[in-house]
Amino acid sequence: MPISRHKPPPSAPPQVYTCPPPPPLSSLSFPGTPPTRHILTPQDHTLFLASPTHTLLKSFICDLNTSIYNTPNSACPTPLPPLIAELSKMLDKTRDLVDQHPPEETASRFGNKSFRGFYDAVSEHAQGWGEEVVAGCKDLPEEVREGEGREGLVKEVMGYFCESWGNRTRIDYGSGHELNFICWMYVPSPPSNKKIKNKK
Repeated sequence: MPISRHKPPPSAPPQVYTCPPPPPLSSLSFPGTPPTRHILTPQDHTLFLASPTHTLLKSFICDLNTSIYNTPNSACPTPLPPLIAELSKMLDKTRDLVDQHPPEETASRFGNKSFRGFYDAVSEHAQGWGEEVVAGCKDLPEEVREGEGREGLVKEVMGYFCESWGNRTRIDYGSGHELNFICWMYVPSPPSNKKIKNKK
């Protein structure tokens, strides 16, 4: 049988990474302030690339890739793990907000101003959605779900969520927003007990 010209040839499996375990959430303090930019200069970027945070994020991204390699959508576990189910509900609610803020008719090639209403709606709902996830997710330690620092944790984590959808002023979307989305997914993820591996 001839090989389809549109089907890519089989590729080698990706490198295998195991994300190093972060400190337990219960041991961290969250001031309750949204994330702010700290990488402003080439030197800042160099420091970030050499930091444990960069290692964690890169490993997490590689773990995500490895976990779904050659896996069809039909293989999605049923039911979903509690934390994944809660985060999926939040994405469904965000999709509903998108539907409630359709783009305006315009010939401009720049960002559609009606999307600012979507950004405002996400920010308005973010804290409440985050509180629901943390309080209802049994995957998270009880001291995190019920502790005094829960509000600060949610505010900080949901700051990444709000920044995942684009810039309200410029009405644009790019790799920085994708990174915010990865950070939002990573923070509540149950830590791995294994050390980092990189098999070549």
